[in-house]
Amino acid sequence: MAVHFVVDDQSPELEYLCPVTKETVSGAYFNRTWITTAGDQCQDGWFQYTFYGMVDESVSQGTGVEVVTFSSSPQNHSAKLDDSPWITQYNQGSFQSPPVADGRHTLFYASGGLDTPTFDYLVVKAGPSTPLINRAIIVDDADPSFVYGGSWSTQISSPPTSDFSTASFCNTTHWSMDAGDTFRFNFTGSSVAIFGSFVNISVGHDFSATYTIDGVSTVASIPDGTLDGLPMTCLFSTPTMPPGHHTLSVQISQISPPLAVGFDFLTYSASFASLEMMPGYAAPSSSVVNKKLLAGTIAGGKPRRWTAERHEAE
Repeated sequence: MAVHFVVDDQSPELEYLCPVTKETVSGAYFNRTWITTAGDQCQDGWFQYTFYGMVDESVSQGTGVEVVTFSSSPQNHSAKLDDSPWITQYNQGSFQSPPVADGRHTLFYASGGLDTPTFDYLVVKAGPSTPLINRAIIVDDADPSFVYGGSWSTQISSPPTSDFSTASFCNTTHWSMDAGDTFRFNFTGSSVAIFGSFVNISVGHDFSATYTIDGVSTVASIPDGTLDGLPMTCLFSTPTMPPGHHTLSVQISQISPPLAVGFDFLTYSASFASLEMMPGYAAPSSSVVNKKLLAGTIAGGKPRRWTAERHEAE
């Protein structure tokens, strides 16, 4: 069971090492923000991020770091961990570290020759030493912790067209075109937010959904400013709630095809301090090697958001 949290580009935990441009946009980016380079100074150091990770050699499981960068064409860029040498790679920006020892580590990232990259977020795979209280835990729609009911589909006849920065999280989405479709999710936290997208808004705005937290329901329609086919639309969010165990239930109340709503992922603010304190957490078995452990989108290349890969050990 892997647990990840998301770090937005605007987070004060990220330290920018050169002049940058911060933007607020209508859609397609997490929290509707992104950051890009504002000069050549970023070629030698764009940002740094400190995280806690571990590796357990006995089961070949490690926490490392991956940055997924999107640029219009492959170019040289560099990254390093702690005091290790810089690693230069030639691609559209992605970087993956080897596993690291348990403790505090700092990633340094330099944009090199990447063409106007845009940075959106990082995703961190938590390890036993990772502090999690109040972290924004991110859970993909394909995670088995979701219980779906009705006619949800992972494919639709007219999917949104993806470009450099508009692919869905983990490249997966659950789509609904039918009233009565539901999903349920249990979490231990103090707030929750649901993200997704809509397609064919131009031919249909007839939509509502009922979001229920611990028996208290809210009905919502298409959020103002939603752009057709773009991901990262916040479908629903709660204010701060009492920390603890909560049940979220979602039901599509009204929808008129060809309008379709897509559920991409949700985030919740954790009210547990560590993986050990997370209710229901089960450590991965020794047959699983998690290689992609922290990622971010720095958009401007082929359609790809963050993906978590698991490989069976031989």
